[in-house]
Amino acid sequence: MRSILICLFVLSNILVCIKPEDITYMASDCPNTTSNYTEGSKFQFNLNRLLYRLLYNNASNSIYAKPSVGEIDDDKVHGLYLCRGDVAPKDCQNCIDVASERIQRECPLKKQATILYDQCLIRYSSIPNFASTFNVSSYYWIVYNSESFSWMKQVKGISDAMFDNLTPKATNDMKYAESLDEITPLSLSQKLYGMMQCIPDLSAEDCHACLEGARSVIPKSVPRECRVVHESCHLSYQFKNPEEGRTGAPPPPSPTPGDKDQGEITWKTKVICIVTGVIALLAVVWTGSCLYLKKRSRRRTERERRERRRLLQLLDMEGNLLGEF
Repeated sequence: MRSILICLFVLSNILVCIKPEDITYMASDCPNTTSNYTEGSKFQFNLNRLLYRLLYNNASNSIYAKPSVGEIDDDKVHGLYLCRGDVAPKDCQNCIDVASERIQRECPLKKQATILYDQCLIRYSSIPNFASTFNVSSYYWIVYNSESFSWMKQVKGISDAMFDNLTPKATNDMKYAESLDEITPLSLSQKLYGMMQCIPDLSAEDCHACLEGARSVIPKSVPRECRVVHESCHLSYQFKNPEEGRTGAPPPPSPTPGDKDQGEITWKTKVICIVTGVIALLAVVWTGSCLYLKKRSRRRTERERRERRRLLQLLDMEGNLLGEF
């Protein structure tokens, strides 16, 4: 029993280590209608300061910010980021860090760009107030669990009622609303989590229009979990069953008397011990691998940030030289 408990403890550590907390890339948008900037220009200098300094620093204490960098209109960069309201500050900052680096790879030399992650979004433009209106021509991006319910009609009614209740709250000044409700459809205990959020600059009308558009692309099969992301808003829901995996399991067969039963018990006990020992060994190996990879990843991240800081120092020097001319 003790070895089993140790094994479970190690396995739980592995699950924590390999739990999918990676930042999930969704999409990027690089409009061809906007002009490009040139390598080494003042605009590029301002963009780097925006992405690698201002957005990252603000993300440590706020889920939303819209700083601008530059003094001359032609070189000025306006940006914003928005993290999901249910994301922890550290995860928000990590998402902004990753998105800031990738947006320039996805949209090289573009004066306007958007990048969407599951946890955050970043947008920048040379045009002020570029994100204050809802662009009806922009795409919605959707990710969902393909598992759905057999009682689809009832579930759709429940999710619709939740979003009907959340929408007015999400279009207020905070532009964010969430709920976690206990529901009992068809005598199955469930929890339904829902979240709706808009960019705070949007008007209530534009926020409502964006969220209604997001609701319209949710699959008719009503999957157990779904997230819809747009450059101006996003929503998500998730059905959770606390008893899932434990209810409906058949009872173990009654043991039969005799030596045969005793032999089966002994054999099963040996198998359990052997399997437990193997799992424990694998667990130790996996735990060590996770810790090593995590430490290696942390070192790589710190090295990249040091290089980024050195780049910013060089850019500062370059900006000062450009200012003199």
